[in-house]
Amino acid sequence: MRWSVKASVEPMLAVNLGTRGVAEAVNLIEYTNIPRSTALSDLRVANGTKDPYTIRMWCLGNEMDGLWQVGHKTAHEYGRLAAETAGRCGWSRPVWSSSSVAVPIGACRPSPSGRSRC
Repeated sequence: MRWSVKASVEPMLAVNLGTRGVAEAVNLIEYTNIPRSTALSDLRVANGTKDPYTIRMWCLGNEMDGLWQVGHKTAHEYGRLAAETAGRCGWSRPVWSSSSVAVPIGACRPSPSGRSRC
């Protein structure tokens, strides 16, 4: 995160939906984007970062349709898991927002060549 600030770039974080799941996604968002008064936001503060990172770009899984991928999912399985994750994270609309951050929502699909396309 310090590198992102120094490089003046907006970070994107990926949520591991192959070998992890919804709970881990919620935990990561709590750590990065909740201002205070939760176990994980308080841990971020204890680790030296008082203000939330307000991450706005999130990748729900990465190349989940690839047969080479640990935790490979069919399009249907990935869609169900991505929708469940987005819902639990509060991202149930095309743009999720709170008082501190707006999060655009997107999804990836397999292309005819077998590569993911967003």
